[in-house]
Amino acid sequence: MKKFVFAALVIGLTPVVVLAQRGPWVGSGGWGNDGHWGRIYNPSNVVTIDGTVSAIENFAPPRGMSQGVHLVLATKDDKLTILLGPSWYVDHQDAILAVGDTVQVVGARATLESKDVIVAKSVTKGDQILQLRDSNGVPLWAGCRRR
Repeated sequence: MKKFVFAALVIGLTPVVVLAQRGPWVGSGGWGNDGHWGRIYNPSNVVTIDGTVSAIENFAPPRGMSQGVHLVLATKDDKLTILLGPSWYVDHQDAILAVGDTVQVVGARATLESKDVIVAKSVTKGDQILQLRDSNGVPLWAGCRRR
């Protein structure tokens, strides 16, 4: 009887072990590290920019992706679009951004759909930091953070 219970347990847990090896958050809404949006961050193009948040907007990326969040940053010279990431990740972070906040953005310059953007690594407001990517640019929502 003990052998039967053990065999049933092993057979029953095999799919769980196999799925666990793929890493958490397999369904990233198209925001995974291997997708187009995950690959546009280039660590060699990283800049640091100070400015004031003039808008925070949700947007609909290409078909098959979940909703994203970006902000418009007013600097002394320009208005820049700062891509933050998927709303399901950004909306659940401790750092809260609002229109009118003075922030510092660390991110990589990129071109997306013929528009110059900054893909944010982090956004700092006072002592709050909205951390979005690691030092290699891998999104923190990317589960296993493999590149």
